Amino acid sequence: MPQSATLSTMLQHPMVVGVFSRLKPAGLAFQRFYRMGATDVATEQANINRHLVYDIFDNSRTRASGRAPMVGPGRIPPKPIGQAHATCMRLYESIDFPYEKVYSIRQLGGAFGSLDATGQTWVARQQMYMAQRFANAIEFMVTRMFRGGFSITISGDDYTLGELGAGTIDVPYQIPAGNRGNLGGLIDAEWDVDSTKIIDHMLEINKLSQLQTGYEIKHVWINSTTFKHMLKNTQLQSVRGTAIRSFDYMGPNSQPTTNEDRNIGFSVVFQGMPQFTFHIYDATSVIASVDPSANTTSTDSLYIPDGRAIMTPEVEPGGWHGMYHGLEPIRENDESETSLKQGLASWTKKTNDPPGEELRVLHNLVPLLYIPKAVFYPTLWT
Repeated sequence: MPQSATLSTMLQHPMVVGVFSRLKPAGLAFQRFYRMGATDVATEQANINRHLVYDIFDNSRTRASGRAPMVGPGRIPPKPIGQAHATCMRLYESIDFPYEKVYSIRQLGGAFGSLDATGQTWVARQQMYMAQRFANAIEFMVTRMFRGGFSITISGDDYTLGELGAGTIDVPYQIPAGNRGNLGGLIDAEWDVDSTKIIDHMLEINKLSQLQTGYEIKHVWINSTTFKHMLKNTQLQSVRGTAIRSFDYMGPNSQPTTNEDRNIGFSVVFQGMPQFTFHIYDATSVIASVDPSANTTSTDSLYIPDGRAIMTPEVEPGGWHGMYHGLEPIRENDESETSLKQGLASWTKKTNDPPGEELRVLHNLVPLLYIPKAVFYPTLWT
């Protein structure tokens, strides 16, 4: 027997008020700031080979020697050369769109009873979702490059990015041990102690950077907890004066005018050390198959962990850092000619049984750190 139902339950028309996300998309500050994003110009000429090699011929800071009159020149050995290797990470994902499914759905956020023509808004949302996943992977690789590297876990044909030392293979960036930890004793007190001489530390780190590579430290990336400790630092307050704030400038990190919903953090310049710009960045991304379950209160997934900092010279694509985008031959459909896709590329492939289309997104890339000694990843407090 059919169950009884109220008139309201049977006939009430629900009001659809829009489409909402329970999460903001992950941050893009590093890839945008250092111009290493998917749409930025690669610093190396694209090649179909995913494996690349670059030669190293260092400039010299040694002085030429003098010779006595009427004698021949002093003989010196040729400058040694080196070589570094890198391999592209192949990011490749797809989503199936069966026509029977997408042709019969309403527009996302639209009223019941009105079909979305060919499922356009639903497909567009899925395209945005895939673009976010690729951008998140790039941000992870770029930030981990500055932290020393990342790992790749191989399971069948799937490659998953993870923390250095936690996967099947490691991708190290050869940042020296002396550029990590307490920097050989330069950080002799923790920054969560109010009396720590933070200005002294930064001046010594900058001097070490110039001794090692000739580059000056310009940008320091920290999270909000470290910034909180710096606001209470007595040396920063005493240089500026205890009656007014210790910093001279605070504002958002610079970025293009698109995608303002992305987390970019903010920048601070302290009056006591205006030669350094501090970037406070609390963004995160996680490994999860369903975005709504990816919200986390764990600080382990932060791009910049508690108590750590990433310190770099001024942005210089093709100088001390860079990005390589690889080429890959693809055939979009069975009747199509083979074409080469460089960097980030997307296309649709017709499918059958059931008929539909498959949206594919591909990117071959690898962040490059030409001068590992130019980057510091110190422990500021524990």
